[in-house]
Amino acid sequence: MNVLVRMALIPALLSVQPLKADAQDPKTPAEESWEVSPELIREEKMEDSNFYRYKDNYILTGNPNTKVQLSLKLRPILGENFYFGYTQQMFWKLSNKSKPFQDISFNPEIFYEWVKLHKNLRSVSFGIEHKSNGKDGLESRSLDRFFVESGVEFGWMGNQFRWDTRGFWIYDIDWQTNNEIKQYTGFWYTRFAVDGLLDQLIPTKAELYVQFNPGGESGTKISYGSLESGLKIRARLFGSLPYLMLQYYHGYMESLLDYNKPAHSYRVGFLL
Repeated sequence: MNVLVRMALIPALLSVQPLKADAQDPKTPAEESWEVSPELIREEKMEDSNFYRYKDNYILTGNPNTKVQLSLKLRPILGENFYFGYTQQMFWKLSNKSKPFQDISFNPEIFYEWVKLHKNLRSVSFGIEHKSNGKDGLESRSLDRFFVESGVEFGWMGNQFRWDTRGFWIYDIDWQTNNEIKQYTGFWYTRFAVDGLLDQLIPTKAELYVQFNPGGESGTKISYGSLESGLKIRARLFGSLPYLMLQYYHGYMESLLDYNKPAHSYRVGFLL
């Protein structure tokens, strides 16, 4: 009897259609409301791409202390070359027992930038910036200034040259604690850099730069100014390892706290 029942059920079982592997239950309104539209995905990607490196990010140690700089800029309005920049520079006494920060400078900026205006004119920007060390009392330092900056680049003999110049006008300072700071800042500075110096010798990427800031309110007191030079090297043999960086500084205004004291420092570390 059991055999006859099974034989009778075989045609019925064969007539049943198997479920398709890709069949899905219809989505509920709640599930559909959680779907992200392609337009929103594109906007999120644009927002993520609005963060940029600005000035050099590095950690360097040597004489007389360790120097750390972090810098970025972001574009708050999509599609506009209007930027908020921020740079923080720290002088860290790692050799001391408690490892204190000797001085920290906070440097927010708001500026507008035109890019690729000409074959060799890389950018022109103008804006305002604030620079202070966040301290109070006799150690308080601050200044506010308008600035205009231009960037030029060109190639020659297999090397890439960049020349950036910033002119500025200080409209406010801390008159109680750094009333003569204009004597040590001048009204402009310039930075010259060259890439590709060692490409013909070893498989590496290198940049040499020099930055000069004359002193005096009219920029004529060279002895009150400063000179910073540096060398950045990254061997391509090591892939994504950070650049090795050497930096030398001579003059005034390396730190806001000791802006009127001459500095003679040399450091080595990594460009991040």
